[in-house]
Amino acid sequence: MPDRERLLRLCQSLACLDACLCAEWEDRYYSFNQRWDANEQLGSMRDGSGDEWRAHFTPHGAILFGLGHESEAYRHGEPHPEILSAVPDCFRPSVEEPAFDTENLSFCLWSEGSSPWKVGPIDVLGEDGSEELLGILDANPATYRAFAREYFEHELGLDVIEQIYAHQPLSSRLLEALQVERTLPDLREDLLEIGYPFNDD
Repeated sequence: MPDRERLLRLCQSLACLDACLCAEWEDRYYSFNQRWDANEQLGSMRDGSGDEWRAHFTPHGAILFGLGHESEAYRHGEPHPEILSAVPDCFRPSVEEPAFDTENLSFCLWSEGSSPWKVGPIDVLGEDGSEELLGILDANPATYRAFAREYFEHELGLDVIEQIYAHQPLSSRLLEALQVERTLPDLREDLLEIGYPFNDD
């Protein structure tokens, strides 16, 4: 897993790419809200079939809630009792946030401050859906290219994904390289919500 800051930037990049490829928010996998709350941001993934994750960035660090709805850790629609047992108190507001639906989880990871990522003392890691659902967070442009090819049926060049991953400001030139129909004016509101840099050209 990337550290907090790299994960935040990667979530913004994924949301930017999805917004460029898909005009309808409901049909996107990845989204990001840079103003979820005061000094808090939220990155998320949902596949429309019941699998999802939410990465909540707070001044204390980051916590990620995930649901692989067919995983062993979510057997019979009930979360494993140990998933949230070791979450630090500083993340209690996240755990209790109704929008995060933490009663329906198969995995949870957190990083307090700049410390390494941790999980609860559960024995089903690898069978909790996390390996598949978090694979996109390897920050490898080829991983997103394979996803876009399968889900959006759109072929992207690795070089342009690398530029988005590096937070190069989105421009007409980059959009042309992405070979999408959306324009900068089309994307302006999305980009402001995501917090991804862009050039008004």
